[in-house]
Amino acid sequence: MSAPSISAVTLAPHRIAAMVLRYVYLLRSSWTRLVELIYWPAVQLLVWGFLQFYIAQNSGFFARERRFHRRRADVGRAVSRPARLLGVIP
Repeated sequence: MSAPSISAVTLAPHRIAAMVLRYVYLLRSSWTRLVELIYWPAVQLLVWGFLQFYIAQNSGFFARERRFHRRRADVGRAVSRPARLLGVIP
């Protein structure tokens, strides 16, 4: 028995409805799943919110780091330019 080709696979609304109904039954039967469904996105929002707040307060530090990396890139270009002129780097 061979696997169906991709062109033969069609969207089956009754299968999608069955999966949605399955998850509704699961959520209704287990209150812990419902709590986790609400808890983890809330935790993610709080963590990313505090991280954004921290980065906003310490933006001077991150700006200094960016300048350092920019200077390092300029040094790299200054070193590679003569090497390109001499034909060492294509």
